[in-house]
Amino acid sequence: MPRLPVGQQLVIPEDVMDGVDKWMRCLVGFFPGSKMPYHAINNMAIRVWRAKGLESVTTTANVFILFRFKNHANLQGVLEQGPWLFGGKHLILQKWDPRFQFDADQIKTLPVWILLKGLPLLRWTTKGLSLVASMVGKPLSCDEATHKCSRLEYARICVEIDAEMAYVHKFEVVTPLSTLPITIHVEYEWKPARCNTCHVFGHSCGEKTVKDPTVVMVAAEETPPQTMQNLDHADGATADGADANQKPGGKADARPDKGK
Repeated sequence: MPRLPVGQQLVIPEDVMDGVDKWMRCLVGFFPGSKMPYHAINNMAIRVWRAKGLESVTTTANVFILFRFKNHANLQGVLEQGPWLFGGKHLILQKWDPRFQFDADQIKTLPVWILLKGLPLLRWTTKGLSLVASMVGKPLSCDEATHKCSRLEYARICVEIDAEMAYVHKFEVVTPLSTLPITIHVEYEWKPARCNTCHVFGHSCGEKTVKDPTVVMVAAEETPPQTMQNLDHADGATADGADANQKPGGKADARPDKGK
């Protein structure tokens, strides 16, 4: 095959892009604002995730870690039990995507778990939960208890948040079934550092803390819903991650972060 002229782009044909499946079974992880030795990450991941289908742990040259699982159900189960602490440090996890950029200084979106409190009972549907969660971020998935409506105190949903948008702590929902707006309160299981200057996650340039945003109003019947994914793929992970707290040999330093 002859060499292309200088400056010309190389187009990769689809027939040489094999092996995609093994990457689709990967979670990409990194520790915002800190690093951890590979052997420590590998040992803790094996201790807590081997029984959950972990196949391998690989690091990249720029602080990212790839955790490959046997199947998508194993991967989803680990995500649902997050957020995770490794050695006392928050480990950010998200599904690998072909467009993912391995650049810790360019993290503009991140998945986080939120608790929505005060939801009307008629909003406890796939479409309703997706619609309400879209006021905070892009809905990705929910835990099993939320999916089965077995815990109505709050809905636990994973959403993708954007660094260019402020955190939402409460908003109001307007519904034809109520004469007054209903206030939905939002709690974050973990809030990553967000730079209001660079509009990326993982650091702060020292600017003054931005006050909580004012209440946002949404007409529940008029806003187009976003698709809630993975709601029918729950694999038995409990909402509070109780089974993940079992530390083999009493030595595991990785655990779901449930302290708020």
